[in-house]
Amino acid sequence: MANAWGDAWGGDTGAWLTAWGVTASPVVVCSGNTVGSELDSQTNATDGLSQSLGNGTIEQVSQSFEAGDWSVGGFCLKLLRVGTPTGTVVASIRAHTGTLGTSSTPTGGNLIASASLDIAAVNNGAWTRYWFPFSSELALTSGTAYTMVLDGSGITGDGSNRIYVGADDGGDAVHAGNLATYNGSTWTAQSSQDFEFSLYGNTGDDGSIRFRGAFNRRRLSWGG
Repeated sequence: MANAWGDAWGGDTGAWLTAWGVTASPVVVCSGNTVGSELDSQTNATDGLSQSLGNGTIEQVSQSFEAGDWSVGGFCLKLLRVGTPTGTVVASIRAHTGTLGTSSTPTGGNLIASASLDIAAVNNGAWTRYWFPFSSELALTSGTAYTMVLDGSGITGDGSNRIYVGADDGGDAVHAGNLATYNGSTWTAQSSQDFEFSLYGNTGDDGSIRFRGAFNRRRLSWGG
């Protein structure tokens, strides 16, 4: 297949084709399943803080971040199931309001969202990082703050049956953003806490063709 964009496009070795696949329920671990590059993260070697979700009080949780010249395709979060809660969670990107790192909370609707995850499939014996892919990439504005949201309003649970979302606090929470929680009516920022997360996608200058399809980071060579 000839390179219709000219000899200079994509360099001498061709162009990357990147596809962001979504299944009906993205019950997959992060390792070996993410696509693109890690754009931002907060990780800690220890288990750190456990943020409850779907416990009858907290319905949604979020983490704010400042974007670079990025197109995001999904993110990973560390989850643990306690007891036997039922229902689903959905991951999304939303706009941000407040001050990044201290009072940042989501605002507005989803800019893009994942498929739902049946929480019955979440590991109840050990912390596991799960991959939440989007149906396509979302181009972000460099220098603008956004929020990653995990919506657990579809969970039926209580204090003994819930999901934990991995987080860090105190000296381990070194990310520039902050965690926030939603109780069904009000978002509350947690200035000294961060999700343990990894955000994946592409930078604006990587020369990718972005589409939905069956490929997963395959290489296309251009013939003469």
